[in-house]
Formats: sequence, C-alpha cells, structure tokens
Amino acid sequence: KGLLLRISSEISALAKKSQDPAIKKQIDELNALKTQLSHLTLSGKAKASQINALESKIGDIEMLLGQKVSHFKRSKTEVTPKQIQQKLKAGQTLVDFLVYKEIDLKTREGKKEQVIALVVNNEAIKLVKLGALEGITDAIENYRLKIPNHEKRSQILGQQAQTLYQKIWQPLEPYLQNQKTVYIIPDGSLHLLPFKAMKNTQGDYLAQKYQLITLASARDIVLPPLEGATNSAVIFANPDYGQKTEKTKSRTMGRYLKEAHFDSLKGTQEEASAIEAMIKNANQPIVVYAQKDATEQQINDVKSPKILHIATHGFYLEPSDLEEENTLKPQSLNKQPIKQVTNPLTRSGLAFTNANFGVKGIKQADGTDGILTSLEVLSLDLEGTDLVVLSACNTGVGKIKTGEGVYSLNRAFQEAGAKTVLSTLWEISDEGTNKFMQSFYKRFLNGMSAQQAMQATQTEFIQSKDYNDPFYWAAFVMTGMDSTH
Repeated sequence: KGLLLRISSEISALAKKSQDPAIKKQIDELNALKTQLSHLTLSGKAKASQINALESKIGDIEMLLGQKVSHFKRSKTEVTPKQIQQKLKAGQTLVDFLVYKEIDLKTREGKKEQVIALVVNNEAIKLVKLGALEGITDAIENYRLKIPNHEKRSQILGQQAQTLYQKIWQPLEPYLQNQKTVYIIPDGSLHLLPFKAMKNTQGDYLAQKYQLITLASARDIVLPPLEGATNSAVIFANPDYGQKTEKTKSRTMGRYLKEAHFDSLKGTQEEASAIEAMIKNANQPIVVYAQKDATEQQINDVKSPKILHIATHGFYLEPSDLEEENTLKPQSLNKQPIKQVTNPLTRSGLAFTNANFGVKGIKQADGTDGILTSLEVLSLDLEGTDLVVLSACNTGVGKIKTGEGVYSLNRAFQEAGAKTVLSTLWEISDEGTNKFMQSFYKRFLNGMSAQQAMQATQTEFIQSKDYNDPFYWAAFVMTGMDSTH
C-alpha cells in the first residue's frame, strides 16, 4: 500500500542531499510542478488533459532522479510475508484490511466492493472475509453522524460502537486470543473509523483490551524509521487567514477550495502557549510561528525538528463528478481502465497565513498561496522527525467512502520523513483538545514513546469522570511506528 508515494518522497529526500547541480535543478523543477499541479487542481478550472500532462511530467522527473540517486534503495527493498512474521513478537498481531472489487466471472463486470482482513502473527497468516464494504461504510457513517448529538450521546455511540465491533472486529477475535499489541492497516472508509472506540460484547472499548497501533503499510514493521532529526520543536498555531467575514461559513468544503473560508482558531493560540511552556520546561529548543508568522513559506523551510505541531484548519475536497464516475463505477475487464483525473494528494491539505486570499488565486510575494496540499507536504524535509501533530484539523471532511481526507495528510507527512503522525477524525472542543494535548505531551516529553503516550492518555480519558465519552478521546488517531515497537 502506498509504495509509489513512498518512492516519490524518498527520491525527493535523497536528491535534496545531492551536491550535483543538475539534480538540484531537477528537484526545483519537480517542486515547482507539484505546486503548479496543486494550484491548478484547487482552482477548479483545470481540464483533465492539463492535470494528466502535469502528472506525467512529475513522473518523468521522479524516474530520472531515481536513476541518478545511488542511495535509492529503501523503497526498492522487497519485504516478504516471512520477514514481517519474523519481526512480530509474541503477543503482537498485524491486521491488514483490504478493500477490493469482486468480479462476476460470467459477465466480467465489477460487483460491489468487498473487505477482507489479513491476520498475521509470527506463526500463521489467516484470511478473514468481512463482507461488503457498503454495510461497513454505512455503520461508520452512522457512528460519525451521531458524534455531534450531545443528548444521550454516550448511549447512542455505545450502541453504534457495538454494531461496528460485530461487523469488523468480532470475526477477527478467534485469531487475537492473548494478544496485547495489534497493528492495524486500514483501507477505504476504514481510515475514518476510530478503532479504539469499538465496544466488544462485554462492553469494553478495544482501547482497554489492546494497544492498537495504526500503520500505513505492513512494510513499516520491517523497515526501521528514518533517523536524523534535530532536538528542536516547531509549532504553527492560529494563522491569520486574512479577509475576515462577519458570516460564519461551514467548514465543510465543496469540490473546489474557492468555495471555502477559513475562520480564526483563537483556541489554538492557548494550546500552543501551553505546549511551548512544557517543551521549554523539558529544556528543548522551540520556535513558535503564530498569526502572520504562521506562513506556508516558514513550514517549507523547517528542517527535521524532533516535534512539529500544527494547529490550523485542514481541508478535504470532494472528487469531481468525472472522478467519481471513473473511480467508483464498475469497469469491464475488457475495457482499458480510465485514468483517475486528479491526484488525491491535491485534494487535501492545511491552511496557513493568508489562505483566504490563496483560495481566490492571490499569491504572496514569495510565491506561496497559504495552502499546503498533501502533495506539497511530500517536499518537506522531516527526515527522522519523531512526531507530527495535526491539531484542530478537519482532516475527516469529505465523502466518507473515499477516506482520502485522513489518508492523504497522514501519509504525506509520514512519507516526508515523520515517524508518527497524530491527527483528528472530527472536531472537538478547544477545552477537550487542550487537555488531551497537555496530557499527551507531558508523557511524551517525560520519555514515553509517542504511541505509548497516546495509549496512556486515552486510557486516562476513558477512566476520567468528565472526558470518558469517546467524543473526547477517540477523535485522536496516531499513525506510524515509533522506535520502541
């Protein structure tokens, strides 16, 4: 999963280190093309032919760079099932979900999408069929629709969580006896599922029974994370998006970013100040970029910090009608597959200073537009960064059946070099976010790994009086393998 994305980011990272002027020139051209592709896609004015031509150019340059960069081998490393099994210790299991389209062998037409799970431990590999994706997606969507419902929310979410458990997890239980750590690799709409909030038949959350660690690919179990980060921390918070409005517009985006307006996130300033104080108390160097200083250019200039904390709006754009038709409509095996019109990495991203001008096509003096797409994230230099936190982001907006809003941002930051990425599946209160972040950072700065700190903080919330509702703790999802696992 995601191998092409990993190859793209690795070529870019290795080529950046080259002293060859020709390679440096190609890297500059590659980044310029990625920015051009992002701007064109977000404008809503692009023709399919223009998008395809740009993507083809990007692919050509990456291929040339891959041939020139001698150290390009991490992504080319073959990872076998046996290697994965050997890396799994006693009490550890991998559950790799896969969404696939079943084919009617008589008509040669695609049928409804199905979900299977590969359950792997150090002794065996089992294949578990979970059935049609449609029913699972409906259950996830029903759960998420109940999240804003404050009246009887705990009771309703509890019922929905047990329904999800029956559909997704209960068929796996026979293979998870006496297991403490379960690595999860989602696919499709499962990217938007808070796995830890599912409830078993005894009424316990899965977070209370297992340490669930979300990964992007099974390869992550075998290939060690990249090292080389500095000891610094960098925070971006409360950007000045520019062009304020009296109207409160919905943060749910349409198909084009020009339809969006980003409102101020003042609560993130308080969050950043509290985290800054904690990091300073841990005697770690820190830089905070807030309001007018929280620019896209500043994040482009960041070099492998230990911690990168970004508190801003995230966005996800729905696919166009043409894309939906091409990617979701069953295709005959006798026909040539239709190329997807838009790279999903151009449809999700983060907003920085003056983003409200950027959505209208107005760029800053430095050439940036205040909109950092997931495609542009791949060009960041985060090699060895221990932790990226995407706080207060609407990374989960968009049509749930695609799951790309969450997938693209998380994966892009990982492929830019980050070991672990913490993001949110839905928006919670400033108070709840602040409390969660402070509890998490206290543990992380005191020496816990990112995944251990995450597990301990969610356990604390489950056991608390005021924040035991999964609304407060299940929104946070950490993806990636840290050094202790």
